[in-house]
Amino acid sequence: MYGIFMESWVILKNYGGTGFLLLLYVIALGYLLICEKNKYVRSIFVYAPMLLIFGFLFPVSRKLYVAVLNEGNTYYRVLWLLPVSITLAYTGCSVIYRLGKRFERNARWISYAGALVGVAVIMLAGKYVYNSPHISKAENAYHLPQEVIDICDTIEANEGEISYNYATFPGDLVYYVRQYRTDIGLSYGRDMVEPVWGYGIWNEAYMAIEGTDEIKAEELVEITRRFPDEARASRFIILRDSKPIDQPLDELGLTFLGQFGQYKLYEDPVVTERMKEIY
Repeated sequence: MYGIFMESWVILKNYGGTGFLLLLYVIALGYLLICEKNKYVRSIFVYAPMLLIFGFLFPVSRKLYVAVLNEGNTYYRVLWLLPVSITLAYTGCSVIYRLGKRFERNARWISYAGALVGVAVIMLAGKYVYNSPHISKAENAYHLPQEVIDICDTIEANEGEISYNYATFPGDLVYYVRQYRTDIGLSYGRDMVEPVWGYGIWNEAYMAIEGTDEIKAEELVEITRRFPDEARASRFIILRDSKPIDQPLDELGLTFLGQFGQYKLYEDPVVTERMKEIY
């Protein structure tokens, strides 16, 4: 039980980021517990969150969560129910209001100064998000990598008589393709790419393109021409330059359609002819 408690405690600390914002939240809870007279406000901003935090740290709660949902990796989402931002905002306004009532002659300036101080304190409690490696400047109106858009547009331009196309993309592009186009079938989706689920080992196309240090070209083409069945074989294959391959796909009869950033797009004429007959 102690081990489960400590795991939940670590999750709570990680949720607090640098810890400064979580500290402000604890101070706000203490302030409202002592100074707030409205029982309804106390119930929403103090009692309910305190009960939630207690339940989150209580080992039995986590056991029940895992038993009912059969999912332990999402337990941190319980903390999303904490009204941190609105509690801090309400507490700040409450403090400014009380100071204004006490010093009525300067109430206006107190409200201005209090707002500036409150904003500054909250800003200092966090980090500059644009320094994160996970955030990059938008390349287009879709907020997607431009390579994905260019590849999908090229596939569309080569559709011809075929109304629905299948493609095998590198794992790092799977997340974006479906956001831009819904009519491109994928050999595998996000469920195969997420390491925490580990489903990729059951997908032949994923293992052929991502499961080895070097792609075996003949093996990859053999799989994409029949996987998951002949009617949904990959007409297009996209390869990442950084992933080694034992021989270029155009040596196996595939058509090179273009280089898009660090990705190469190929069309398989064997699958194309088959799809013309099916579709």
